[in-house]
Amino acid sequence: MQSTQRDRHQDRAKASEAARKSAQARFAELMARKDDPVVQERMQERIAVAEARRERIAKREAEMRALAEAQAAEAARIAAAQAAEAEAAREAAEAAERERIATAMAGKASAIALMKDQKAARDARYAARQARQRKR
Repeated sequence: MQSTQRDRHQDRAKASEAARKSAQARFAELMARKDDPVVQERMQERIAVAEARRERIAKREAEMRALAEAQAAEAARIAAAQAAEAEAAREAAEAAERERIATAMAGKASAIALMKDQKAARDARYAARQARQRKR
């Protein structure tokens, strides 16, 4: 005699297998076929969207590159202007130093000339004094 429990198990297994096959069949029907015009149209739309996305990305990257190049050029221009200003300031400082030295040298030369004149006057007074003493 067969057990009733076994029959129940076999019935449940068969029902489960049938449900699984039914679900697979429904899924297979729902799956798109490549030759279906609706599927092809959807694929063309996806391809167009992907191309548009790639174009937008390429355009954005080109804009960013152009902006970076413009910023680099501006930075180079500013650096060149600063270097030119620094060179001009250096040259002005050198000219001022040369003028200060020239002024100092001129002052020193006039001081030396004054000292020579003073020495000559002193020597003349000394010579006059010596001459007066010899006459006595």
